[in-house]
Amino acid sequence: MADSMYDRARQKFLGGELDWDTQTFKARLVSSSYTYNAAHTSVNDLAGVIHTSAALSSPTKTNGFADCADITFTAVNAGSTANAMVVYHEDATSASSTLVVYIDSASAFPITTNGGDIIAVLNASGLFRI
Repeated sequence: MADSMYDRARQKFLGGELDWDTQTFKARLVSSSYTYNAAHTSVNDLAGVIHTSAALSSPTKTNGFADCADITFTAVNAGSTANAMVVYHEDATSASSTLVVYIDSASAFPITTNGGDIIAVLNASGLFRI
């Protein structure tokens, strides 16, 4: 599976409901029990969540690319295997927290957790492109 954006996120970015550099976005590591589906809409649709990052920092947008600082997942419990990372917009409730992009192409995936930090080093061109 290649990295893919969720349909609802595209719609919300184009409609002005999501703003990459002023709203809160986070990432979740997920196991193989989650299967990407472009029609998934909220974090309630995720299965196999292993860990959640803090808010993404230093967001920028250039030439259609959304980028931020490398993402750190702090002290991830040992004994799991992360197969992908899902970036989402954090809203007041899980049901309204919009899934943005599914990333599984990073060379580090799958990652076996060992209790330490996991740092997702992002592509130089950006995290995703609209």
